[in-house]
Amino acid sequence: MMMSMSCEVKFRVRAKTRPGETVCIVGDSPKLGQWDPHHAVTMRRETKKHVPSDKDFTEWFEECSEDGDIWSKTVFLDGYDSHYYRYFICRITQSDSEDDSGRIVLVKFWEGHIKPRCLAQKSVTLDG
Repeated sequence: MMMSMSCEVKFRVRAKTRPGETVCIVGDSPKLGQWDPHHAVTMRRETKKHVPSDKDFTEWFEECSEDGDIWSKTVFLDGYDSHYYRYFICRITQSDSEDDSGRIVLVKFWEGHIKPRCLAQKSVTLDG
């Protein structure tokens, strides 16, 4: 009998965001949205630094010595396969169209790595 395994993974990233922006993670598995930003996993801000209004944000962002807030999300991933993923910063709104019940994700910034990040889960042998 083949067992289905899952792994609890806590993703964490430090990012500077403007007011109203959030950080998401998207990847190659169904639990990570299958590379579709509209199905990406929304992360939660762990730290909350004072962020000025949009009017003053550009100057603050350029002068800020900190690297931004820490964003995180725990996801249960299935199987033993490697999972590929990327972080991005976006604005999320709800569609007001009656025929579109999904959210609207406006991607502002993709992380700049040429290759996506890779999480390689280790195989586990269970003796029974």
